[in-house]
Amino acid sequence: MKNAIRIAAIMLFSLFASHQASADACPAYSKADLLLDNLYDSWDNIYYYYKNYGECMDGYFGEGVTDAVVKRLATHWDETSKLIPIFKNTPEFESFVLYNINSSADEDDLLKINEISKNSCPENMSGFCKKVEKLAIDSYNGTN
Repeated sequence: MKNAIRIAAIMLFSLFASHQASADACPAYSKADLLLDNLYDSWDNIYYYYKNYGECMDGYFGEGVTDAVVKRLATHWDETSKLIPIFKNTPEFESFVLYNINSSADEDDLLKINEISKNSCPENMSGFCKKVEKLAIDSYNGTN
């Protein structure tokens, strides 16, 4: 019983420390935190987060952004062409999107985006699709 209490205390402390570290790395912690759930709604929301809270990518925030980016690709691939003008105006946003395709993402989503990037690449996005394909399979295999 004492071990269970110790383990629970350690887990709670770790959770608090993770959130505290995220708060220290992110001056606008509370605003960025409120936006995390909205990232799943659109590429515009992800781009807004990137432009305004891009420094908030440690720990808790990084995992949330990664999940949103990969889920967006996996469930709304048909909207990927909306990224063309954003990438054209802000090329570093492409790097941000690609950075978030990593091994912390859901494995099923990684497999899905690997497949759809191979078979359903929008016109004028072949370079992006090849990068997505490679990152997704490397992340799934744990080599990214």
